[in-house]
Amino acid sequence: MERERDFPLFSHTAPLPRRAEPRRHLLLAAVAAAIAWLPVALLAARAGRLDAFLSDPGPHGRLLISLPLLILAPTLVNPRMAEVARHFLRADLIAPDQRNRYSQQLDQLLRLRDSRLVQLLSLAVALAAAVIAAVSFERELAGSAHLAWRLAPDGGPSPAAVWHAVVALPIYYYVVLTFAWRVMLWWSYLWRTSRLNLKLAPGHPDLAAGLGFLAVGLRGLQPAVFALTVAPAGALASVVLERRPPFQDPTFSVATAVVIALALVVMAAFPLTFFSRRLLEARRDGQLAYSALSERQLRRFEAKWLDTPPHEMPDPLETPDFSAVIDLSSTVATAGRLRVTPFSRTDLLRLAAAAIVPFAPVALIEVPATEILKEAVKLLL
Repeated sequence: MERERDFPLFSHTAPLPRRAEPRRHLLLAAVAAAIAWLPVALLAARAGRLDAFLSDPGPHGRLLISLPLLILAPTLVNPRMAEVARHFLRADLIAPDQRNRYSQQLDQLLRLRDSRLVQLLSLAVALAAAVIAAVSFERELAGSAHLAWRLAPDGGPSPAAVWHAVVALPIYYYVVLTFAWRVMLWWSYLWRTSRLNLKLAPGHPDLAAGLGFLAVGLRGLQPAVFALTVAPAGALASVVLERRPPFQDPTFSVATAVVIALALVVMAAFPLTFFSRRLLEARRDGQLAYSALSERQLRRFEAKWLDTPPHEMPDPLETPDFSAVIDLSSTVATAGRLRVTPFSRTDLLRLAAAAIVPFAPVALIEVPATEILKEAVKLLL
């Protein structure tokens, strides 16, 4: 019996006992949000610019929603990823001669998760990105009402802006980059596993040859996709409020939202298509194999029930022949409907919804809620 494997790929550090894990992530999320957002608000209030700060949706979406959710994401993602890793062994999908290779791959990915080199590179990139963002913000300050909290009376950066650039943004970018690294490792896991000798079942009722359980990992990423979308949605809302070119045209705002949402959906769903070639092969081989089996069964069935004199036939109510034909016909039909992706259209729509919902405030800026209600009433009446 293969030992049970845990696969805490999205943990920030070595995992704690299961009951302590959510509490640790909750504490980390609260502390990170407090360090990143609260001093900015206090410094803006001290400078008399609290109203301007509160009217800027960018830092709130990034530091109060996206940052804590990304830190909390492992508590939702890890159990689902671990279930996926275990199920390959439980369902006997991996050939016995490749199970050791599979376990070694899991161990290697967990070592890469904790790579010190990757952590240092992520920190360096986060600091560089924060500097670039701070410089770009300085160019946008002129004539911007809700970005006024970033300006000091002498025209330079305010203390709130300095804290935001030196502390808040590096923390946020580091968390994002750390999560992105784990997503890359998840891609690697799926790619390597798809290249193993898998024992697929074309007639499986999940319509994915027994790989439908992979959609569990996709569902686990939905909160993370939502969290990653909140930050660009807040930034988009910020520039839309100012009507800066080219965002004076609502079409450009919609296009930007669609591109960002689509990119995050692809990030989560695309690696599952690594199994598409195997599923295509399973569908082709399954259709041929089950079709040949069904033909042999039908010949024997017809010879027994159609070519036999009525007085020599057994009682139809006492034989399993009819149910056996129906069952096999159902399996043949299932093999013919086998999907080329482990996830369904419903899974993809739920993921897309998680990526689109954060842009709802941007839509309300472009089209006021009163106008939306008026149009809805017209449609109903």
